[in-house]
Amino acid sequence: MRPLWPDLRMHHHFRLTEKESGEALQDAIEIHTVELSKYNKDERPLAQASLLEQWCYWIKHSHEHSEEELRELLPGLAFLQATRELNAIREITEERQMYDSREKAALDLQAGLIDAKEEGREEGREEGREEGRYEGREEGQIELIQTLQEILGEPVTEVNVLEGHALEQLQAMAADLRKRILRRS
Repeated sequence: MRPLWPDLRMHHHFRLTEKESGEALQDAIEIHTVELSKYNKDERPLAQASLLEQWCYWIKHSHEHSEEELRELLPGLAFLQATRELNAIREITEERQMYDSREKAALDLQAGLIDAKEEGREEGREEGREEGRYEGREEGQIELIQTLQEILGEPVTEVNVLEGHALEQLQAMAADLRKRILRRS
């Protein structure tokens, strides 16, 4: 990263002045810049470091330490509060990721169920009336079971093994898999 200012100082302090008279707005508006790229202290001299240097260390390195380690390195209420806020933000982010993953799994399940039902219906129509309907439901249940097993990350049962079951048994198996997916979400 290119430095903002050409000198080696990491902190610069500016005040606003009136252009013609040169009079400064005292204690009104100030601008401070801190260039973290110019900060290069390690953790050993932190106890003797200035407050600004301690904050620079916290900003650059807090993610590398546990809350307990930071409490030892940087004692003080302000650092403790900042560390707790950072941890709260991390937890919110992790919770959001878990929530998004559960939502995606639920949507994938719903889409898979819709697709499996539709495939079962289409195949049933092609096969014929009674026998076609029965076989279509059976094949749809088999595909549904296999899809649900994939979602759960389980081994997928072979079609010929599932074909040995009655339609009612297949429906019970599919219902059990659905319940397990919903409990997991």
